[in-house]
Amino acid sequence: MIPLPEISLILRGWAEDERRIRVLGRFGSADFSAFCGVVRADESTADFVVGGDPLNAFRLNLADWVFDFTDAPQDDKSLGVLGSIESSIVGVRLAEPSVTVCLFLLEES
Repeated sequence: MIPLPEISLILRGWAEDERRIRVLGRFGSADFSAFCGVVRADESTADFVVGGDPLNAFRLNLADWVFDFTDAPQDDKSLGVLGSIESSIVGVRLAEPSVTVCLFLLEES
């Protein structure tokens, strides 16, 4: 398990370095995925922008989640990941309704 201060530090680093990530969310029977960037993170929330457009954004309230590192999927076309994955983190929302999110840090080209 990644402690909350460490996950916020990781996400702030991705924001400062303007790293490109792929987010996969699972909400019961509904899945979504999008290319994103982290724009801000602290120990309570993380803000993401989708596709580089600040009008397309979402926020995670980190206190409701448990995060851990996970193995990067290999050649999983269903994720729509283009390029190699450098690192991946999975988060599970503890409150109802349960939600799972995977954050895939894409390798820089």
